[in-house]
Amino acid sequence: MIITLCRHEDGRPAAMTVARGKKEDCEVSAGRALLADPQVELVDALVTADPLHNKEATLRVIVDKGGDCLVGTKENTSKRLSGARQALQGHPLFCLSQEGDHGRLDLRRAAVAAITPVNAGLPGARSALCVQRDWSEKKDPLAAQKSHTRHFLSSLDAKEKKRSTRAVREHWSVENRHHHQRDASAWQEDRHRQRKPNAALNLALTRNVLLALIPFEQGQPLARFFEHYHRYPSQALHLILQARPVL
Repeated sequence: MIITLCRHEDGRPAAMTVARGKKEDCEVSAGRALLADPQVELVDALVTADPLHNKEATLRVIVDKGGDCLVGTKENTSKRLSGARQALQGHPLFCLSQEGDHGRLDLRRAAVAAITPVNAGLPGARSALCVQRDWSEKKDPLAAQKSHTRHFLSSLDAKEKKRSTRAVREHWSVENRHHHQRDASAWQEDRHRQRKPNAALNLALTRNVLLALIPFEQGQPLARFFEHYHRYPSQALHLILQARPVL
């Protein structure tokens, strides 16, 4: 398994490490070690993470290195989830976005409230967030509307609700952007069926390195760069040997 620290802006890998063992155990410890690595700079950065990483030791690493954190909370951290819900009581939802793409009508609303580290059960916590998504299928307008609510805790001040709610949206989309670059390009990662785990791991690490080196901008297809470096192999060699990762 590869643990990757990605930029929100474009899904570009900023740092990565290999984790071996059971997912729940190795992913948490490897992710914490990656964040603690001296080469990973977190000053003024906002690090977002899934509820699996809602661990005091992990979030303390981020805060101690001068960063801010925003982490999901659910039943696996029931006391923190309860604290977030209590803090949010009486705070009305405000509209985040309304979209009509992919055959769905989507409405996202959010609420943000101040919380103390004691009530959150989390060091450095200063705000609690909930994001509610309501959606329906365009092809079946008479069907019942579906709804889902997620809760988060953050070290950001509650007054920074624009930054924190934007980070929630970017956290959900960064995996899609990162995966899209790997699968919708000539790599076709999802179609690969490597029989040997080490071979699959090495290929995935190589793709991560190239995503960090290739100077693409958000929305630019990798195919354009693959074609360019195929025509000019000397530039491809220069990229690998001389270029510095875009962090």
